[in-house]
Amino acid sequence: MKEIINANGMNYECSSVETTTNSISFTTEGKADELKELLKDVKEITVSDEEGVVYGEYSNLALQSVTTNILDESENVTITFRIKSDMEIRIEALEESQNDQDETIAEIIFGGE
Repeated sequence: MKEIINANGMNYECSSVETTTNSISFTTEGKADELKELLKDVKEITVSDEEGVVYGEYSNLALQSVTTNILDESENVTITFRIKSDMEIRIEALEESQNDQDETIAEIIFGGE
């Protein structure tokens, strides 16, 4: 049975999907460089069966690695996402909030457009 990963509205047919407590990996066909570019900004994915029934949803993801087996002549690529910790999520939110405040202060001090 093939599994389907949906990321950014694109489906990837996978020969395997593996999860741990803090990561999800899947193997699909393609070129590593192209897949890395397509998936670098993915924050969430879903996993479904061949009929489209979703049985896994993962969010707060960060691309960890895109690897290919050079001993295998197929174009199988394994993509691994790590699931961000609560601390990472809080820090990102804090940094975003700080950037918004910095922009607002700069507009007040130096005037808007």
